[in-house]
Amino acid sequence: MHRHFRLAGVVLAAIAWIATLILPMYSPAAQTATPDGSGTTTEVTATLIEVNGWWAVLPGLLLVLLAVGVWRAPQMMVRWICLALFLLLTALSMASIGLFFLPAALFLILGVAMDLGDTRD
Repeated sequence: MHRHFRLAGVVLAAIAWIATLILPMYSPAAQTATPDGSGTTTEVTATLIEVNGWWAVLPGLLLVLLAVGVWRAPQMMVRWICLALFLLLTALSMASIGLFFLPAALFLILGVAMDLGDTRD
């Protein structure tokens, strides 16, 4: 059962990663002034890739790979290390993409905690 929680964490991490790539993350406003003193404001939206380039794919991909590590690792210690790194990177990226990965983090924590309960029996 707890393996399903970890799998749900991986699925949510993958969904979060895709969402951060395709949803508009930035909406700067461009203002232009005309000679008569009036002006216009244009709303523009941009995705993470449009603003930061293709390297912006890597942080989310790393989080997904760590979630897969939590899900598939055969040893409990490896799961805990992957989970700790996942949580650390999620916290560090909280100002940009980290919020998208919080549901995945909760499911991964729950799955690993349930595994811990099994090892104590």
